[in-house]
Amino acid sequence: MSDRAAQTTLINAPLQKCLDVACDFERYPDWAKDVKEAVVRGRDGDGRVELVEFRASALGRSTRYTLKYEIGRAHV
Repeated sequence: MSDRAAQTTLINAPLQKCLDVACDFERYPDWAKDVKEAVVRGRDGDGRVELVEFRASALGRSTRYTLKYEIGRAHV
């Protein structure tokens, strides 16, 4: 059994648009089929999302988890 997985997708869009979509956590249930709910639970001093609680469901099971995000400058 593998303890790692990887997938790559090429997206033909400007970096800022990609970041905007990736950081719009509350809209995840609109496009990520297993994410049933995403609630922002905290923001940093600049108003950026810092803590998100997710509810996901797959294979007849449901789980809740919270992720903490640190958003810094991109080095491209």
